[in-house]
Amino acid sequence: MEEAIKSVFRLDCSPPRRVNAQLVMLRKSAHDGNGQGDDERIEVLLQLRSLRMAVMPGHLGAIGGCHSPCDLDSRATALREVQEESGLRDGIILPPAKFAQGEKCDWYVMQVHEAGFDEKASTQFECGDIRTVLPLLPASTTVAECFGHAWVPVEHLSGMNPTLQLMGGLIVRVQAALAHMQALEKEISSCTCGHYLLHADILSILAASGIQISPQGAVVACPTECAGKSAEASSTLVAGIGSLRSQIEYYMSDENLRHDVFFHTKISADSEGWLEMKLIMGCKRVQALQAT
Repeated sequence: MEEAIKSVFRLDCSPPRRVNAQLVMLRKSAHDGNGQGDDERIEVLLQLRSLRMAVMPGHLGAIGGCHSPCDLDSRATALREVQEESGLRDGIILPPAKFAQGEKCDWYVMQVHEAGFDEKASTQFECGDIRTVLPLLPASTTVAECFGHAWVPVEHLSGMNPTLQLMGGLIVRVQAALAHMQALEKEISSCTCGHYLLHADILSILAASGIQISPQGAVVACPTECAGKSAEASSTLVAGIGSLRSQIEYYMSDENLRHDVFFHTKISADSEGWLEMKLIMGCKRVQALQAT
């Protein structure tokens, strides 16, 4: 019993960092060929990035994004991005558990069951219409409740049309996420509580990230952008962020990247399409906005 508790305490493969984050959301779905039955298969929620996005436009990938100063660590970044882009409210069984990391990004897996989503996510404009690529996805794919997403059986990922643009290393990451989830399932089943969200060690881990999830799987607390600012400070901050965002969006726009060899080369050199923030912070126009 003691050994099981120690294993569950190691929810993550390594400590979360204050870096960007990507999250692989999995669910178990009963099926008999018509979406019903006693057999279970594992499905992953994949997102189609909008063609308007500067980085990996029109690509299919996991959910995630850049670290925000309001995020205590990458776990908070992962859950915040999931809420913003998919509108996830509840249905969480396994909270975000880190299973891998890259140079500038931590990877998490999260399991849900009968997940509930808001009708409209706050940043769903970052997603494209998933229905436009359905012919390129396995026939077993199900359009998700949240715009721009679809549930795809993990066992059928290799059956995707090769012309479909995928986030770098996506299939390998999904397989690694599934392996981590299955290992944690074995450990939690040996504990007296038998439930991730009732285990004291896991609750402490989530609290350290500023996250609280109810035993029923609903998100109770998660860092949000600019939370805790006074009205006046928020107004000033929002105005500054607006100018900064416009400048950065221009740098990352298709129009600029067509002739900006420096940024285009840096983005292309990263297997996951990331660009180091220090490169943007070094730009004179960004420095003029007093960004830190």
